[in-house]
Amino acid sequence: MRLLPWACVLVLGLTVPACKGGSLTVDTDPDNATPNAAPNNQTIPNNDVVVNPDVLGVPTVELRRLSQDEFDNTLEVLLLDDTRSFSLRLPEDKVDPFDNNGATQLVSQTLVEGLETAAAEAAQRAMANTAVRDQILGCTPTGPDDAACFRSFVTSFGRQAFRRPLTTTEVDSFVPLAAFGVEAGDFYVGATLVIQAMLQMPDFVY
Repeated sequence: MRLLPWACVLVLGLTVPACKGGSLTVDTDPDNATPNAAPNNQTIPNNDVVVNPDVLGVPTVELRRLSQDEFDNTLEVLLLDDTRSFSLRLPEDKVDPFDNNGATQLVSQTLVEGLETAAAEAAQRAMANTAVRDQILGCTPTGPDDAACFRSFVTSFGRQAFRRPLTTTEVDSFVPLAAFGVEAGDFYVGATLVIQAMLQMPDFVY
């Protein structure tokens, strides 16, 4: 019997932990030769997932994605955007009877392209509105290369978009987008790319 600390699933090409707080039990003793192997009629604890050795890979773990309404409602809070644009761009949610059933929220090319388009449009609308832009940023840039303001924006907006604080590594991964603003001579070009990227991240979508 081999215990793994966590399993991973691929979501939009990124790896995220799927079994936090528990352990993944891989049955390498199919004949139940070891005393602690669970018999067929025994209930397996919720924090253990038994994998048949004849099945390749790891067990499927469902992650619930935001529904169309949840996308639009979140966008209204994050960017003061009430256009309901995600409902226009994303595939219609399957209702059976809920619209956020992880088992039916399959990743498709249409979904990925719709997210990309909706995120880009939402970011551009936000930065085009001075009042909205200033409120989202939370600081006033002194110029295209204001690194302190950019980092502050990434930290604060990311906290809201991901619904949790960002790690230092995560903040560091978005900060280089400021270079696009420096190159263009416009601080807000980099900020637009941050919003566009974060609205497509699994941390926001799921």
